[in-house]
Amino acid sequence: MEIGVMVQFNPIPVEVNQVIYKKKTRGHFISFLYECFLSEKIVIHNHGLRQTDNGYLRWHTVWPMNIIGVHKKIYKKYFV
Repeated sequence: MEIGVMVQFNPIPVEVNQVIYKKKTRGHFISFLYECFLSEKIVIHNHGLRQTDNGYLRWHTVWPMNIIGVHKKIYKKYFV
């Protein structure tokens, strides 16, 4: 409900991965990928937040620049 609308989802994960990644921060991940659907069309309202602020929402048409490389590699098959 964080984005203001209900999200429908399949409760069975599409994929579950454990990744150990040698890095100073965020080096161990357990990722659950779920298939989700928006129940209605939404318009994003950031209410004065800047793009660099925590909580700023946006749609991506390509991979975000700050995506963790290992996530891009393992989940690429699910995104075009």
